[in-house]
Amino acid sequence: MKTLKKLLKNKKGVSVFNFQFNPYIFAYLTIVIVTLVFFDRFGLPAAGTYLLLSFTTLFLLFFGFFLFKEENYVKDLLPFNRSFDRGTLVYVLGFIVPLIAFILGATLLKLNILSFNFYNPLIMAPLAASQAEPTSFAALRLKASPTTQWFTETQGAPILEETLISFGFIIISALLTVLFITIFLALTIKQTSLQILKKSLKYKKTILTGAIIGSVLIFMGIHSFNGTYIENKQLFLFAGLFRLVVNLLIFSFVKLGLEFGIGLHEANNLLAFVLNSKSGVGIDGLLTAITTPIGLLLVAFMWIIPILIVILRWEYMKNYLKDIGKSLIFIKRGSYGI
Repeated sequence: MKTLKKLLKNKKGVSVFNFQFNPYIFAYLTIVIVTLVFFDRFGLPAAGTYLLLSFTTLFLLFFGFFLFKEENYVKDLLPFNRSFDRGTLVYVLGFIVPLIAFILGATLLKLNILSFNFYNPLIMAPLAASQAEPTSFAALRLKASPTTQWFTETQGAPILEETLISFGFIIISALLTVLFITIFLALTIKQTSLQILKKSLKYKKTILTGAIIGSVLIFMGIHSFNGTYIENKQLFLFAGLFRLVVNLLIFSFVKLGLEFGIGLHEANNLLAFVLNSKSGVGIDGLLTAITTPIGLLLVAFMWIIPILIVILRWEYMKNYLKDIGKSLIFIKRGSYGI
């Protein structure tokens, strides 16, 4: 154990993994590819849509790098923690916060302090909203093994959706905001196209605000393909508020990053995977899925190892936690670990 601690921190407590580019990103991209393969293999209706969104995101990402080549744009629009330590910490925080909130809400409901559980994963998890049968994973439940079903619904889909929604939709909305600003300036001032574009890019706060709002609207719009939301239109509001809160935490003063959104989404989908009265598998079903060799490996990689890293490196992690706390109460502006 002492040897492991030495590997995880040097004498000054400075991270030996403080890479400028977080290695988690490569793991997430791998899981996105595997999930898309599963979606296609098991005939999920959303497979083609997700694949199209993936290619669109990649194209706009390269275009966006060319357009937003200033360093400040990279820091604001790319929601990846540059520090391995901070990325691990916010992922664990994102995962445990919904679990604590659900347990607290269920306890208050049990004690008759509240007449409802204020945190309902069946509403907050986009693909498992309400008590109706979510059609998105119907084919998967019929054809896939319990481990594949669990992985795809509670890890693959959240990572895929957060990568596309928290990242792709932000890039799309940012580019659209720049376009609207450019058109407005072109109608009001007489300058060359290049001069107008350069002037448009200076409205950084407006672009970030437009990116966040635009991604929320797109997020609400794609749920029109889910029959559950069509039948319960108030769920569109829940979906929009959920995405707005997460976007503000990821991109605004706190800047928790994509890892936080992934942890949050995974916990949401896990609760829905277990508790949904129509498609939930219960605790026994979850244990069946995660006790296979591959299931245990995934549990170790996605849950156990990050928690152990936080525990072993707590002396260093607590500095990031203090910064996050100050950002939450607006004492300072957060960063992605730079």
